[in-house]
Amino acid sequence: MTRARRIVRRTIVALLGAAFAGFMISCVVALAIWPGQIKLVSFLFCSDAQPDAFVVADRYNPQPGETVVDFTLYCMGPRGDTTDHGSFLPFVAVSALNGLVVLVLVQIASIRLRLRRRGAASSSTSTASRASSRAPGDIDGAAGDIAEIDEIAEIDEMDGADPMPTARTSERSAPPPGSTKGPFVD
Repeated sequence: MTRARRIVRRTIVALLGAAFAGFMISCVVALAIWPGQIKLVSFLFCSDAQPDAFVVADRYNPQPGETVVDFTLYCMGPRGDTTDHGSFLPFVAVSALNGLVVLVLVQIASIRLRLRRRGAASSSTSTASRASSRAPGDIDGAAGDIAEIDEIAEIDEMDGADPMPTARTSERSAPPPGSTKGPFVD
């Protein structure tokens, strides 16, 4: 498979994944948690003559024991004239907006991960080449390597990672009163 085909395939998969994620987020957020999220895309539907957007929840009972809720986007002008934009197209627009946000966040995470991998690969390559070019007994080169390791540890601490994981000791707390020793051997 050529490189161009792989790029096209990855792009299509990323766009479809973002569209699906946007739809799922919209189902949860716009329909269950915060129906007012539909107002975020009101600029696509409301004209300058009707700048105020409202999301109205219409509840009705088609049969006994059954309740239907319909969220509708209305645009209102200064004189009280309204336009009903329905719920389907605003929901599709909110889904696209959520998908775009997901796509941007995934791309940012992907770029950061790639840069981190390249940085680690280039620093390990440069350290290995310096170590191999050093003469035996060269103390100054070793001190430079230690300084570089300290810099890497400081960067890891800024990222929140533990730079030098330590071995865990097997300290156990006392068993609760009245408990018996189980079948497992310590």
